[in-house]
Amino acid sequence: MKKLLLLLFSLVLSFNSYGSSHLDFSLSDFCYEQPNVQTRIEKIDEYNSVNVYFFPNQEVGITATSICVYKDAYGQYATKVNLKNGKLDGKSTWWYRNGQLDTIEYLKDGKLFGTSTSWYPDGQMKMKGNWPNGIKDGKYITWFKNGQIWREEHWKNGNLDGKSTLWRENGNKAYEFNYKNSLSIGKETNWYENGQKQSEINRNDEGKFTGKYIEWNEKGEITSEYMCEDGKCTSIKG
Repeated sequence: MKKLLLLLFSLVLSFNSYGSSHLDFSLSDFCYEQPNVQTRIEKIDEYNSVNVYFFPNQEVGITATSICVYKDAYGQYATKVNLKNGKLDGKSTWWYRNGQLDTIEYLKDGKLFGTSTSWYPDGQMKMKGNWPNGIKDGKYITWFKNGQIWREEHWKNGNLDGKSTLWRENGNKAYEFNYKNSLSIGKETNWYENGQKQSEINRNDEGKFTGKYIEWNEKGEITSEYMCEDGKCTSIKG
């Protein structure tokens, strides 16, 4: 009797989980988010891992095309991905319920491998970056919902390399840094929301403050000045 009650309870939980999903699993042959698919974590290195998808009691990951369809959305896809031995492989596409593209990524063995692009629900670009050979490389850009660029970075072999700029939603710059192998070097500048420069300093090749460090108020008046050498700064004004 206890076993029967446990079985019924389990079936109720499964039914509730299925019924509350934003997807309708009956509208496609296979969806990797359906209840009988197991997700296991495979560690790539110290900082990264990928999801691997399995059917129950199987040691080899699923190889199939997965199409997940929104519930009550007239057949609109939510995702279309390819699995190879349980890992995302090839082109992966996500959509919003309104049919607008959400994200397109290219993956290999579960890792980003190529250009990744995403959009806001209204079609405005949200992010674009490149992962050739599975490593972030080249220009990486993100946008605000209003179309204004939020961040533009340059990467080389997985490290920040070159100028990185952040803007405010009103179009004014907020920060600008320079990097080499992900180390901040050279000129570093911050701005107030009104566009007035807030501070400016230089870093040497070791990332330590060097030369003159200046701070301004929002009216454009200098409030502080420092002379820096090897990361140590001495006030000369303010």
